[in-house]
Amino acid sequence: MLQKIKTKRHHWGTLILILLLVIMTACSGSSSTPSTPSTDNTKTEEAPATTPASSRTIIFGDAGWDSVRFHTSVAQKIIEHGYGYRTDTITGSSTDVLTGLSSGDIDALMELWSKNNDDYQAALSAGEVFEVSHNFDGQEGLYVPTYLIAGADALAPTLTSLLDLPQYWELFKDPNDSSKGILTSALDSWSAHGKIAASFEEYQLNQSFNYRNPPSDSALANEISQALEAKQPWVGYYWEPTALMGKYDMTLLQEPADQNKFPPSEVLVAAHLNLKESAPEVFDFLSNYVTGSQLTSTALFYMEDNGLSADDTAIWFLQNYEDVWTKWVPNDVAEKIKAAIQ
Repeated sequence: MLQKIKTKRHHWGTLILILLLVIMTACSGSSSTPSTPSTDNTKTEEAPATTPASSRTIIFGDAGWDSVRFHTSVAQKIIEHGYGYRTDTITGSSTDVLTGLSSGDIDALMELWSKNNDDYQAALSAGEVFEVSHNFDGQEGLYVPTYLIAGADALAPTLTSLLDLPQYWELFKDPNDSSKGILTSALDSWSAHGKIAASFEEYQLNQSFNYRNPPSDSALANEISQALEAKQPWVGYYWEPTALMGKYDMTLLQEPADQNKFPPSEVLVAAHLNLKESAPEVFDFLSNYVTGSQLTSTALFYMEDNGLSADDTAIWFLQNYEDVWTKWVPNDVAEKIKAAIQ
């Protein structure tokens, strides 16, 4: 019996000790000096935090042609080496990549041909997409070799317009019809064919020229190459930027301003809102990205002539055109890129 009483007392003593320890701990925590409430009721708005470069992958759209792949590779190299972000691409049709840009699955497109693009205009209106910069102007129409109209040996020094062609028809004599010149149009399945055919009638070129459609785009390129390699006169349809325009010096013939069927097409760099918010320094870089049609054509010719990939061509561009791309980024970023590509 005595043993049981001693055991109970031991238990009660233990419980009391634990209770005292809890009370002392609570008192100790509450004894710290409370902070004085601020009397300033103004709410300070925090700036939105940007995503650390190490955890952000910037996605570009790739619609499949050489020039967009070249410009995308240049942008990727600058972003990876200069800003520390990872990059990747999503490949698809023009419609696919625009849909991806509008939804935010794609962060940026380096070539968006904005002319008559209703889907793009809708995305702009909705505030989902930004026109970040004007990369270059695309152009198409009727061209002649520049050596034909410029220089001491020019055979047609006053040929600047479609309206001037009739006085020089003999330079372009049709080998199958010596009474007329020959004008090479676009493929008959291309929309440009209809525009050129309309101009052909409208400017009465049919009185002094025959009109022909090439059988394929490769046949058209070969025809131009053969004529220009031989320094012969040639007049016909082509477009830029292309590798062929980077190889040869050609001049676009003008039309009356109020009847111009081939006005320049603005080719834009476009980005989704999420890029501006999460990687503003990259957005700023893309805002400065401007090249030009001739520079793009030069890069495309270098890529084709040397059998290079878009990535290899981007490195060549960064190594040889510092005067261009260093204007797009701060000096410290430029130095990082230079060190990485040596």
